[in-house]
Order: sequence, then structure tokens, then C-alpha cells
Amino acid sequence: MIKYLTFLVLNCSGIVLLSSCNKTDPNCQVSTSCNTEKIDSGDVTINISYEAGQPGVPVILYDGYVEDNVILWSDTVYQSNITFYLPVGKRYAAEAYYVTSNQTIVALDGTKFKDNTNEECNTTCYQFPTVTLDCEKL
Repeated sequence: MIKYLTFLVLNCSGIVLLSSCNKTDPNCQVSTSCNTEKIDSGDVTINISYEAGQPGVPVILYDGYVEDNVILWSDTVYQSNITFYLPVGKRYAAEAYYVTSNQTIVALDGTKFKDNTNEECNTTCYQFPTVTLDCEKL
């Protein structure tokens, strides 16, 4: 039992040493695909439940929370998703209204639109940011 624990501890510490030495390795080189410039805008996609031949779905896109009532865009949509190119670092919310003969169902989603980054050799790399707001009918 003691030999097994010693082996496990040595193996675990070896793994930690290997994974942490990549960041401080003087020979570490950032890949050519690493974009070191911050990207200020990206795609915000709203997914909607829409079937061809059916009535369109009224959709509202908000800057911030729905309760703030700052409307960026509103229209009736005749497709399953719609994408907007918007600034990162802000909160966005969307509502979709599904009207049937006797009721209206509201689908709501919102999130903060964040940078999409990863680290290479102590360098921050930026990828094109995307986020999806799911306003599909359940």
C-alpha cells in the first residue's frame, strides 16, 4: 500500500511539473495562429423554432437585461436563426414570441458576451468571439 501511494504521488507531481513548465519554457513559441490583438466585436446568434410555411416568429434583441427595455432590434423572423455582429464585453438578451390560437409562449435567453481567449507561452491569444442565445420553443 505504501509503495502504491508513493508511486501515485510521484506520478501526479510529474504531471503537474510537465504541464506547468510549458508556460515558463524559454523555448516555448507562440503558434502562428495566435492572434494577440483583442477582438472588440463578434457574432451573437439567436436560435428560433421556425418551420417553413409557418407564421414568422416575432423576436426582440435587447442591449442589457430584458427588464432594462433597451431594444437593439425587433422584427418577425422567418428562419431558424439570425446573427448580429455586436461589441463584446456587454450583456445581451433576446425574446421570441410563439403565438398559438389560445396562448402566447415567450422564450427568453440572455448572457454576457465575453472575449474568447486561450493562453500560449504566457501570451493571450484571441479567437473570434461568438455566443448563442437559445430562444427555441420547448
